[in-house]
Amino acid sequence: MPFAETACPIVVCNRDRSYPIENGRQMPGCGPGVAAVENALGRAADVVVGKPSVFMMELIAADWAVSNDEILVIGDSLESDIGMAVSYGCRSFLISKDAQLAAPGMTVVHDISQIRRKIEDIIRSSR
Repeated sequence: MPFAETACPIVVCNRDRSYPIENGRQMPGCGPGVAAVENALGRAADVVVGKPSVFMMELIAADWAVSNDEILVIGDSLESDIGMAVSYGCRSFLISKDAQLAAPGMTVVHDISQIRRKIEDIIRSSR
């Protein structure tokens, strides 16, 4: 039986090309591996359960009984972390040195130390 005709679904966690590590370096993410599997099987993955899919956001919202406007996503990937937040309609903080990346509903923070102050600003402004 050819690979493409197998009944086994292809479930992937994400399609990230890379992820950041210390000193501004990048490491290969899951995306290259996913592409290799899809190529070998001759078909696309059936479902992506991780970022930027909103699957996990829906689970979190249901488990914690919160709405999208009560969720804040903090991430270092514009494509996956922030893409998920935008798709789900919640606030997001992108950890990046590039302030030009800011988009509606997203705040760019230069490092983790800024996050507490930014959250306090959001809480103050919502009162």
